[in-house]
Amino acid sequence: MTRAGGRVAGAALAAVWAACGSTAQPHIERDDDAGPGVVIVKRTAGGVRLAEEVEPNDAAGHGQPLSPPGGVTATLASAADVDRVAVAADRAGWLAVAAAAPEGIDLVVELVGPGGALLARSDRGGAGVAEGMPNYPVEPGRYEVVVREYAPKRRRRKAPRTTPSPPYTLAVRWAPEPTELFEREPNAAERYARPVAIGGEVRGYIGWEGDKDRWLVPIDGAEPDEAVDIDVDGVDGVALQVAVSRAGSPVLQRAGAPGQALAIRSLALEAAGESPAPLALALTGKRSSFDEPYALRVSIRPLPYDAEAEPNDAPAQATPLAVEPGRSAGARRGALTPGDVDLYAVPVADARQQLDVAVEPASPGLDVAVALVLADGTVLGEADAGGPGAPDKLAGAGILPGARAFVRVQRKPGDASAADDVAPGYTVRWSLGAGGAIPRALVE
Repeated sequence: MTRAGGRVAGAALAAVWAACGSTAQPHIERDDDAGPGVVIVKRTAGGVRLAEEVEPNDAAGHGQPLSPPGGVTATLASAADVDRVAVAADRAGWLAVAAAAPEGIDLVVELVGPGGALLARSDRGGAGVAEGMPNYPVEPGRYEVVVREYAPKRRRRKAPRTTPSPPYTLAVRWAPEPTELFEREPNAAERYARPVAIGGEVRGYIGWEGDKDRWLVPIDGAEPDEAVDIDVDGVDGVALQVAVSRAGSPVLQRAGAPGQALAIRSLALEAAGESPAPLALALTGKRSSFDEPYALRVSIRPLPYDAEAEPNDAPAQATPLAVEPGRSAGARRGALTPGDVDLYAVPVADARQQLDVAVEPASPGLDVAVALVLADGTVLGEADAGGPGAPDKLAGAGILPGARAFVRVQRKPGDASAADDVAPGYTVRWSLGAGGAIPRALVE
């Protein structure tokens, strides 16, 4: 999500509070017996009663008192103004915070702990874009919600705004107890990870900057010739990232563009063993979303004999180009998920070889680039002129005796096929013959 765009505050808060546009009676009543600064209100947002802002409230430790569920309607007196609300948490649970930014104002919302430490920050970007946290875990104590205006660098060179902003709404309430199929914060550490059943679906939020959710995928009973598929639905404005590990060792990771879904296909389980360690998944993202959760699904299926096996992004993990040893021609099938690069190891020979290879997209929108590379990244030949849905062919590529060479398949920059298919497939057709010219990269 860019700072120039994004969803307006009312729509975002409506998803969290079920109705965010504030409703108001004709006037606000002040209780003369309640003492200074106590306001009796008839204005609400999504069922949360709103008080008028009471200044001064910009110094740390001096926020306007609030008990959830509750909120305030406030203004930022200038671009440098800071508003604080002191939240009294009388029990352990999860706080949900939502701020509806006024038109033309780019808000930043922070949650500060009892000791003054910054716990969470929401800066999704864009004037008028709502900010908040959906389910931050708290213990009994005093917390502060801090609201300020974001100042981009280009604006800092100009005179800052000195007039009050339009009113904004800040609401705080208790988030519900999570169900078994929803994340339970805190879960940044693996010991707090919840299980994901094969064939099931779980949900969670990338709810603030730096939020990390961990999940465990038990693979007991999986067969050596089976593979895991992982899908994460996209979240508007969030560039999701997923990292997979087993027994503390990294396996692979994928990263998408803002709003893009993530997928991992054909994650091999050939080394699972009799008592396999579960797959550990860590989900993070650039930007956050307090009103739209992601959905995570995991499935297991037989791995076709001619399919690639992930991970195969690095030379040491490359899928053999030949389905069976000794073949000099054949075909492999693969898929290119967001952030994926596939490597296929060319059979090594004692004599000079010549490789012909064609990569045929199965999706009409997939635009691939194919290259013949060495383990150090040296490019021996490449082809990327095919265009979306068209095959790319590399003919007569020479390979020196004993050389470890790899066919590299990846999306071309700007490929938009993931918008329609998160894991478009392709077929690699190849053949090896004797001879072949010495690659130019090795003689220049």
